[in-house]
Amino acid sequence: MNNSDIGPPPVDYPALYREMQQLQNRHWWFKVHYPAILDMVRPYVKPGMTFLDLGSAAGWSTAGLPAGVSRILLDIRPLALKLARSRNCVRVCGDAHRIPLKDGICDVVICEGLLHQREAHDPGRIAREAVRVCRPGGLVVAAEPAFSCLFGRHDEVFGGCRRFTTEQLMELFSGQPVECLRRTYLHMFAFLPLWIVRRLSKRNATDLSLENPITNAVSLSLGTMERLLFRRLPAPFGVTASLLLRRVSAD
Repeated sequence: MNNSDIGPPPVDYPALYREMQQLQNRHWWFKVHYPAILDMVRPYVKPGMTFLDLGSAAGWSTAGLPAGVSRILLDIRPLALKLARSRNCVRVCGDAHRIPLKDGICDVVICEGLLHQREAHDPGRIAREAVRVCRPGGLVVAAEPAFSCLFGRHDEVFGGCRRFTTEQLMELFSGQPVECLRRTYLHMFAFLPLWIVRRLSKRNATDLSLENPITNAVSLSLGTMERLLFRRLPAPFGVTASLLLRRVSAD
């Protein structure tokens, strides 16, 4: 994990949400990253399941789920929840450190891009809460920015203060009634280009703002191929660390 030595700028969440809304239908990140996360749970999805999207913002992480499942979007900011386009979801304004839901109420809990945040002052507690609200036999997915060497201004603008390896993510769930079904990295193809950008760029902006049509098309092609390649095999490195855990009985 890593903390930047430079004082982080204040997070302009309305501006971030506007940027992501503008890019969600064309930027490779939205077309590759979120589908790659759902690839992990897709073989287990059945009609009638309840998915909880922790730190959901507009619900991008679970937007690609098939019809017939229920979605609960939980975020600490009402503004974020208002951005969700789908009407087929329940919006809950709450803190992931104290999820306002009953034990075992969800079949799948997805925690994407939350544990690295400055506001996630106790990531271990959020991990415990994610397990608590997941039913025995259900699934927990964690996907967070990977490797401290990639930490940059992009992270700070997004409110991030740490990055994880898959081992460090697993440590957050240590002692919890879970078993690991899959542990891998995502977006291996983007690791070196991102490392270069993070070393050279001093802009107080997200990497999404560097959108280029050619780069976007190439990244989309590479990311799509990588999704197929690593659908079953674990990737040794990448820009996102991800886990698929199964909740087991605490007895």
